Amino acid sequence: MFYANTKEAYHSLPLPPLGRADHNLVHLLPVYKTLVHRQPAVTRTVKKWSEEAEEALKDCFNTTLWDVFSDAHGEDIDSLTHCLTDYINFCVENTVPTRTVRSFSNSKPWITPDIKALLKEKRRAFVSGNKEELKSVQRELRRMIRKGKRTATGGRWSTSCSRTTSVVSGRDLRPSRASRSQSPSLWETRGGQMT
Repeated sequence: MFYANTKEAYHSLPLPPLGRADHNLVHLLPVYKTLVHRQPAVTRTVKKWSEEAEEALKDCFNTTLWDVFSDAHGEDIDSLTHCLTDYINFCVENTVPTRTVRSFSNSKPWITPDIKALLKEKRRAFVSGNKEELKSVQRELRRMIRKGKRTATGGRWSTSCSRTTSVVSGRDLRPSRASRSQSPSLWETRGGQMT
């Protein structure tokens, strides 16, 4: 028997018994389709900025004769702005390499190639069984994810959102007056301080 809070949310398929069991298995498949399967992957092109690309773009701008633009348009600021914007976009398209990227609907904006490399490193450390390496990679992964979330959300995501436990100060660990009066021997044996 299976109970759910939504009517007809699952489709059932009968399966043969497992081992020598006296009853059949029932495979429950959700009727709804997840967001990844409902929306197709989006293919888009992105600019791959690097130090070399920035230097090439600077060289392109340094060799440009900017007076030609101002002489051709005279006092018309709108056409001059339009022409300069088109020229800058033309230089960027010619100097900065582009990449075609597939983006899925469930992709998180803070997952960068560095984080993906750390996830692979974490899997490798787990399979090798090296607990110290796994611990250090996990620590670095948490730090990189926090940093990525801060940059992806423009600083709106804070570290307090990710913590589920509260920080307890040393002052909170001292016994209250009521507990000291009930058990003075423990408090007095340590000289009035928690160790």
